[in-house]
Amino acid sequence: MGRPIEYESIEDVECLHETAQAILVRVEADREVWVPKSLVSKEDSEVNAPEDLGILVVQKWFAEKEG
Repeated sequence: MGRPIEYESIEDVECLHETAQAILVRVEADREVWVPKSLVSKEDSEVNAPEDLGILVVQKWFAEKEG
């Protein structure tokens, strides 16, 4: 068996747009990032669809990659 998936929480995130495969979020005041839906924790994340505001919970490797 593989290692368990690790997640990281990112505060003050706003979802701007959604496609079938990803959400476009604003992090910080001026940065936008496309996040694959497959990397978002559906159970723990407050941000999943347009107009959602709050904590985005994504797989840790992706959060580190995107800075």
